[in-house]
Amino acid sequence: MTCASTGDPPDGVAAADPFTLLQRELADLDYTPADTGVPGIVTYTGPDGRMTATVNRADRPHHVTLAGLDLDGTPAWDVTFSAATPPHIQRILLYTVLHAGLGDEAAVLHTVVDALDVDVDAESTSAVAAPVGC
Repeated sequence: MTCASTGDPPDGVAAADPFTLLQRELADLDYTPADTGVPGIVTYTGPDGRMTATVNRADRPHHVTLAGLDLDGTPAWDVTFSAATPPHIQRILLYTVLHAGLGDEAAVLHTVVDALDVDVDAESTSAVAAPVGC
């Protein structure tokens, strides 16, 4: 899976709506919002059918539930986080849920690195301490 990184929002955007970056990332992944019939609650579904993302602004605290789906589309498990969760953690959770159960943990790490625009080649030159007891 290729991740389309969205970069940082303009000043004040994330503060105004704590789920802005997550919703932008969902749109970049071709997840489409669907009206749930309840004001303030929107569920995003994707083309692969592996996950749904429900943004709930109807209840306090506002929160998002990312549900991993079985092959038949029924929710198997979920992760819920509040509006207080930092945007970069929201995106890490998104890609973790998307890759859960695919059998390639390294793909999760690479996708998260891509999503957060982390330069993995810029390693620290400081010495690494030996573990205690060695």
